[in-house]
Amino acid sequence: MKNTPTAESPFVKAAGLLWLVVAIIGVISAIVTAFIPPAVSPDWYSYPYTSAGFRIAELVFVLNHVLLLLGILGLASSGAFGTGLLG
Repeated sequence: MKNTPTAESPFVKAAGLLWLVVAIIGVISAIVTAFIPPAVSPDWYSYPYTSAGFRIAELVFVLNHVLLLLGILGLASSGAFGTGLLG
């Protein structure tokens, strides 16, 4: 399969690297959230985090989703899906 010039662009390569970073951040945050000892009772909105820990976790989740969006844009601009309507 021949690569298209768009697939070799710096943005597409950076987007692929961002997806690797997103995967690592996602796995680490899931492990931390799954195995952290609860700091508050289950009826608190920040469970299992403290209020400060919840803010930090949410900032990490926002960063993760922004990087995921950039990765999706890179994948879309790479031409990997083709040029049809569904692509």
